[in-house]
Amino acid sequence: MIQRWSLVLICLSLLCGTPESWPLELSVPNSGPSPDGPSLLYFSSEKSCEKAFRSTDYFLWTPVTKEDLDFEQSFYYEVYKDRYDISRQYIDMSGSIEKTVRKDALNLGVDWTPAMNAFRGRAAGGLLLTTDIGPNARVEYRGVPLYIRSGISAQSRADTLYTGSPLFSETINDPGFYGTFQLGDYKNPFMDYPVYIEGRGFVRSIDGTGMAVLTGSALTALELGSGDSVLFFYGDTLFNGKEGYIGESAEGVSLINTPWKIERNTRFTAGLRMEERMALSSAFWYSLGRNALKYPSDNRMWDGSVRRSSIGTQVHTDTAMNFGASVHFGIEWREYERRRSAANTDALDKSIMTDYNPNLNVSAFIAFPFKIKTRYDYNVSRTLTEYPQINKENTLTNDRDRLTSSHRLTFTAGQWSRFDAEIYGESTHYTLQYLQSHQSSRNRSDEGQRVGLLVSIKPLPVLELKEYAAAEAKRSDYHFREFYTEPQFTPPWYSRALSSATTVRWQLSERYNFKVGWDKRYSDYGHWYGQEYMVEELRVDSTLRTDYYAIVGKSMLHSIDMSVNYEKERFNAQLGTKAIEIHDKIWDRVYGTGKKGVIVEPYMETAAMIKDTFGIMLHLSNTLVIGQTGFLGESGVWDFKIMITGGF
Repeated sequence: MIQRWSLVLICLSLLCGTPESWPLELSVPNSGPSPDGPSLLYFSSEKSCEKAFRSTDYFLWTPVTKEDLDFEQSFYYEVYKDRYDISRQYIDMSGSIEKTVRKDALNLGVDWTPAMNAFRGRAAGGLLLTTDIGPNARVEYRGVPLYIRSGISAQSRADTLYTGSPLFSETINDPGFYGTFQLGDYKNPFMDYPVYIEGRGFVRSIDGTGMAVLTGSALTALELGSGDSVLFFYGDTLFNGKEGYIGESAEGVSLINTPWKIERNTRFTAGLRMEERMALSSAFWYSLGRNALKYPSDNRMWDGSVRRSSIGTQVHTDTAMNFGASVHFGIEWREYERRRSAANTDALDKSIMTDYNPNLNVSAFIAFPFKIKTRYDYNVSRTLTEYPQINKENTLTNDRDRLTSSHRLTFTAGQWSRFDAEIYGESTHYTLQYLQSHQSSRNRSDEGQRVGLLVSIKPLPVLELKEYAAAEAKRSDYHFREFYTEPQFTPPWYSRALSSATTVRWQLSERYNFKVGWDKRYSDYGHWYGQEYMVEELRVDSTLRTDYYAIVGKSMLHSIDMSVNYEKERFNAQLGTKAIEIHDKIWDRVYGTGKKGVIVEPYMETAAMIKDTFGIMLHLSNTLVIGQTGFLGESGVWDFKIMITGGF
């Protein structure tokens, strides 16, 4: 029996590499081995200035102590400040000390979590200090850990701190208590059984603001024979209480308490994985979940719940074959419900919305000689949204049915000595239908086509060229065209786009290379003046031109990026300049408007690693805006970003 369970646990650990469509909760997290040896000091620092200043610093100190004593102290500091002098700061100085009372069985200690939140607006600011300190105990029985913390909480806040003044107008101090526990984890099976269990709990109470959080999850697998296995997952989270934070209100900057809320999230998932037979692998799953939110004491808020159900299946062949296919089919349906909170129970104050979403993905590929491969992908999905019941405040329901399908054919010729290429074509169809008769005039369909080419050529050992080019077009059509003729003549939309990205890399020497990137894009949009939409106009003048595309706006963008790069095993440096030319033009019946200008951005970037323990990255750039480009930034401002990490 133990051997069979061991096989199941091995299957569970391999599920992390399954396709993305397989439910994530049915995969055991990859915990991995812990690094050996003590870490005396670890630090990381990241600072950037891109329209706003951001800074994050983190230090972790774990000094070498006696064999049965562990000490840890951390420091985390986060800063944000924008150009309007609105800033936020957060500091966390958590730490702990533990002593082993019985080896691998009982640890006792003390931990502390002092934290500070500071906020400064344009006219005033505020400060909130919270400190938790108390004993902890860590017990392990048959490989199952239990961690318990409890102690006192203290909260100090300054309701208002006027800008430019170091004094607080008022300081309020409140005592409280906290407690937390953790039972089990996802790193090891529970008592050597084929089940992973983890439970957590937290409770805090300070000056009438209290909260309690409980979370738990369990994952298990059972072997059915012949390599097949069935997996089960259940997760549950409950929050009850309210929290306080520093923010701006009508009275200025003060401590704001959120409304008392009760929130619960549950999820159950079952999956069946079949052993590979005749080069075919398959899986099936079903999931059911519910998210519920309630505000018991505030009838201004809305209670709500979401019920989710999904079922899916996937079948695929061995990817190592020269030909194969994969099929994934799934259905998900959701029901949203909300009603007024507290005493208001009027049925008319209740809203219900449902979503029904089936989807199908089919792929097939064939590998030919000379390293040529073709692949076909088909995707179709539907989203049906209905409102069985709406609250009395709403007057319009958007019951609608959306159907999207696409076909994509790809040819690749790759892994040749000096040439790789891919060419593809794609066709999409989108249909939107409103189920209410008074909105049916909005029903429409969109047709789109897209072709693309990716080429990589290496004519010389020191020279490499890459090109990506694409062209696309999209045209809309209304289902009831008579609503869009005279007197409200509104022909459907039409759009086109052409793009190209060229990259040239020249290896100047063993460590130096020169790179040029040239991007071009043209796009336009407008209306399709089809004969079927010009009925009234043709009655007046039968010689009018029909079936043509009238451009309303167009956009042209060119950019060139040139850089010299130095590459070494532990050091990289890049020095370059990027220039972007933007030209937008919009026409209407009276005049044309648009934007035209150039953005120039010289930049420098370096990255270095020293002895696998210290790393640094620096990016520095300056932006110069000439003309009206629509760029959301200031001309002549230096932007920088620096990241430092290390450990000793």
